[in-house]
Amino acid sequence: MKDWTRRKVLQRGALAGMSSALGLASCSKKPESVSQRTLRIYTWSDYLKPELLQKFGEERGCRIVADTFASNEELFTALDAGLVSYDVITPSSYMASLLHRIGKLQALDASRIPNRRFMDAGYLTTAADPKMEYSVPFELSVSGLAFVPERHRPGVRSWRALDEPAVAGRFSLLDDMREVLGAALKLTGASVNATDEKEIQAAKEIAAGWIRKKRVLTSENYKASLISGEDLLVHAYSGDIAAATGGKHMVEFFIPEEGAPMACDDFCIPKTATAPDLAHAFINYFCEPKVTAANMEWSGYRAPIPEAVALLPTSLKSNRVMFPDEAMLQRCEPLRDLGDGLKVWQAAWGELMAITSTPDR
Repeated sequence: MKDWTRRKVLQRGALAGMSSALGLASCSKKPESVSQRTLRIYTWSDYLKPELLQKFGEERGCRIVADTFASNEELFTALDAGLVSYDVITPSSYMASLLHRIGKLQALDASRIPNRRFMDAGYLTTAADPKMEYSVPFELSVSGLAFVPERHRPGVRSWRALDEPAVAGRFSLLDDMREVLGAALKLTGASVNATDEKEIQAAKEIAAGWIRKKRVLTSENYKASLISGEDLLVHAYSGDIAAATGGKHMVEFFIPEEGAPMACDDFCIPKTATAPDLAHAFINYFCEPKVTAANMEWSGYRAPIPEAVALLPTSLKSNRVMFPDEAMLQRCEPLRDLGDGLKVWQAAWGELMAITSTPDR
């Protein structure tokens, strides 16, 4: 399958975004034997609270190596290359569905994840894997736009805010095919899961305009650029902004009036996992309400576990970035596996990435 991201994950050297923070070794070496009790995790940056990882490692007597990715497509590239075996990964549901469809995931042993019982039954009715056969829901997010009001206020609560002259050259877009094209599709009135070539072409033209005027494509450093003032507007994940709202500068986030992509990231175990016992225990650990609540408070992302939500401080329960109201959520649409339609998206994204590498575009 094609590499969907501009990053070449295999040229990044050690991928140890969280490993260094925990004082843990890099995953650049070949997997060690199960007897050495090593759990290898591949997840989003700023997603798993380091203290919780450390506690799990101490309780289980194991070493944890946690690497990070910036997009689902980067995760796919790493797994497809097969140079490193991971035991736990956290793809969004649509990517988990794709990985399951092509035989990359293990079936989960429900008896080893008893804390699955805490999962919101209502959420599961809409989940891509409602019986949790190959994935366990972890954290929910929506994407939208964020800004610091003292520096800039968009004239419209719409994706059209990216076209306002005031932000030209001073906004960032998520470096994510599904998010950028998904936002453009919403602006045209189409589904974020559209596969019709004409609809994708229309979205590509809108996204091309954004890419020509953006400062950078990034899924990892936009919080800092927004707070520093380097960017006036950022395309963002809700959890990242919820986690950034307690700083010196007030940050506002909105879901555009046209709607936005919505996703849940899931715990999965790859077929190549070398420590499936630890992987099941790890997933069970993060489904325990107290642990889930602690991670939510740290990461800014909401988990579909009501008992964990009940444990959050009132200030977070009332945070409309972390907990959008029903009217806001009605404008959001879950990202789904595109099946064969993925090829249309890949072609469009490839053309958009060519714009970023063309001088004087």
